[in-house]
Amino acid sequence: LVPEHRAQALTLFNMGTGPGGHINPGAIYRLPRIATVPFSLVAPAIGILDSMIDGFTARTRERATRGFRHAELTTIQLRLAESSAERDCARLLLRRATQETMARMHANGGLSLDQRARNRRDMAYIAMLCVRAADRLFQAIGASGLFDGNDMRRMQADIHAIGAHHINSWDISGPIYGQVAFGLEPTNPLV
Repeated sequence: LVPEHRAQALTLFNMGTGPGGHINPGAIYRLPRIATVPFSLVAPAIGILDSMIDGFTARTRERATRGFRHAELTTIQLRLAESSAERDCARLLLRRATQETMARMHANGGLSLDQRARNRRDMAYIAMLCVRAADRLFQAIGASGLFDGNDMRRMQADIHAIGAHHINSWDISGPIYGQVAFGLEPTNPLV
């Protein structure tokens, strides 16, 4: 049992008005939770995808089937190119979102509804990019990828777990952005 005087309403943190912001002047203590928590969820997905791309590259460089080196197949080269481009896009999108969010928090102490909706959209899109990139690589590693203990299998599952979190759901965050952009009331809370 948590005593009442030790509990805080989640809505305070969702709005960025939790008690820590009154004690510590740092902008990080005033971040609106719902619009910024996804940053900490998608960042590991990008890091896992980095490892997956490195592993795929190293494994494919040496892999051959029936005399054909996989690294020489255009289709395999395209899988690597597209997955690494999606990873790079995800990283750039995260960097822009975090830099702009912190700049706005320092400048005026808060985020507008438009900014919160864009953050949610961008983080869900990053999760979707990471899932797509991981799946594309996983499909090309062959049946050995299905074995227990295979690092690629674990990494793909980890990326899927991050992408499956409701805060990273494109089906939730995409419509929120559209609703706010069209001047409608968001059907999912952003505060």
